[in-house]
Amino acid sequence: MGCSSSNTADVNNPGNAPKAEVIFILGGPGSGKGTQCEKMVKDYCFLHISTGDLLRAERQKGGPDAEELENIMREGKLVPSDTLVKLIKKEIESLGNTGRYILDGFPRSQDNWQSWNKIIGNSVNARFLLMFECSEAVMEQRLLKRGETSGRADDNAETIKKRFATFMNETQPVVQDFEKRNMVVKVSAEATPDEVYENVKKSLTNKGVQPLKRPEVLFVLGGPGSGKGTQCARISKDFSYVHLSTGDLLREEQKKEGPMQAELKSIMEAGKLVPSDLVVKLMKKELLRRQFRGKYLLDGFPRNQENIDSWNKILAPLVDVNCLLYFECSDAEMTKRLLERAKTSGRADDNEETIKKRLTTFHSETKPVLGVFKDQNKLKVINSEQLVDVVYSNVKKQFKSSGLAVNQNGQRPAKGKYVIGLIGAPGTGKQVQSQRISKRFGFQHFSTKLLIRDEIKKNTQDSQIIKDCQKNNQPIPGKVVVKLIIAAINQSKARKFIIDGFPRNEDNLNAWYAQTNNPIRLKYIMCFSCSQEVLDKRIAADVAKKDQASIQRKVEILNNQTNQIIQMFKKDERLIEINTEPTIDEVFAEIEKVFNAKKLDR
Repeated sequence: MGCSSSNTADVNNPGNAPKAEVIFILGGPGSGKGTQCEKMVKDYCFLHISTGDLLRAERQKGGPDAEELENIMREGKLVPSDTLVKLIKKEIESLGNTGRYILDGFPRSQDNWQSWNKIIGNSVNARFLLMFECSEAVMEQRLLKRGETSGRADDNAETIKKRFATFMNETQPVVQDFEKRNMVVKVSAEATPDEVYENVKKSLTNKGVQPLKRPEVLFVLGGPGSGKGTQCARISKDFSYVHLSTGDLLREEQKKEGPMQAELKSIMEAGKLVPSDLVVKLMKKELLRRQFRGKYLLDGFPRNQENIDSWNKILAPLVDVNCLLYFECSDAEMTKRLLERAKTSGRADDNEETIKKRLTTFHSETKPVLGVFKDQNKLKVINSEQLVDVVYSNVKKQFKSSGLAVNQNGQRPAKGKYVIGLIGAPGTGKQVQSQRISKRFGFQHFSTKLLIRDEIKKNTQDSQIIKDCQKNNQPIPGKVVVKLIIAAINQSKARKFIIDGFPRNEDNLNAWYAQTNNPIRLKYIMCFSCSQEVLDKRIAADVAKKDQASIQRKVEILNNQTNQIIQMFKKDERLIEINTEPTIDEVFAEIEKVFNAKKLDR
């Protein structure tokens, strides 16, 4: 069985992709939960779902569902819980059934919670309920203070008391139900927002929820024929950026089944332009698939002010935009290049009349975008009229001077240090094969188990943390494990490393990206696996009978922890899967074949 899970695929979660995770957020009116949600989105890359926003968006779409909602609201009725939960489900599905969500103000009632269990149930991982506790007196004081400037009709003493009563009658039974399941985390919300947030962070850490490093984004613009596509390909290769094209994302989405694909099909069949909101949502879905890790080039975006507005609304709170890289080229040169390309491309839009229209559109729609980024001091201009290599030489200089290069000297990361993580259950032969890989391909082999064992012998803060974790049968924090690995790598003169037993879980992976900032690349993960029958025989042969049950439990835990990581690296084509059932020599022959094919022998 090894590190690969043999569980039947979840029908609600095809391809064994990591399930979406949800944290419910509740608190009385004036408890400040909205402010805390904003802070959590910024630091943890949570996707913030507000049922009110979902309802408003649905009404704007038109159609039978929107009409039904309009009628309900016009008559002053409450939106049925089933309708509300279906909208939440639709939103999560549209983003690929993955990601981390906070549901603000849900579930407000037992009816809400029953609808959730009926419609969504186990297809989403409901982690816990974060409850902001605040006395009625403090909440009333805050709301009355807000009422002095808010202009909200419900910010008056009489209405506030009714809202408190509704909250207590409707919501408290839900909280009690979650308490019975040991799924409530309570935070006092009576202090200042910053003090409350410190307690929120501690509570999230205790629940194993770690902050995510916000991904870095570079926007790339240039007129048709400016050569930005060629330059993006080289930047992506040399500086470890993921190259995303909106056109490619749209084409890929059309091939899939789901709510977003249906919406795209409807728009295109009607001959309409794809709305900016939908384009940005596709980007969001792709970043979610990659769990917000890495750095991204967004090729051909933002094309206009509408794109910018959609970005600011949907993705800006979750990512850091470094700059807009603009490839400047004259109309005459771009026209010349496109007409030259037309001789062999066969593209219908590579003719003089169409080129002229495309350039006119570019100047009228996209050129104003440059001014927006210039005002923010985030515009980098590259003259792209020169030879491709000369242009790229200037790109590298710009990257170096702007701190965009992975290495301070602007060299390719591929020439720097990189790591192959090795995961697999006890009995899959990791140690033997690691030693052979080390000898044959020049990799230095480190074992996380041995690094941890060596650290325990020292009198350090980390050694004490490790001892406490082992004493309480808890996993060692990823930041401690990664710190040990990085220290070992930095002390070595080697360039390539096999790290046995890493990454064991998502916490390990998050810590890696947070601490290394990618100067040392995690290039591949190699997964050793074999059938449960073979694994049982090996464990029985090598382990004392009294310890076999303990080892089996460790195998089960390892499978559960590594499955998400395996699926993610598989999608990114960075997973090396090795069946270790054959003989040691046969297994190594397969490893040699893979390493040679991937040029890991260099």
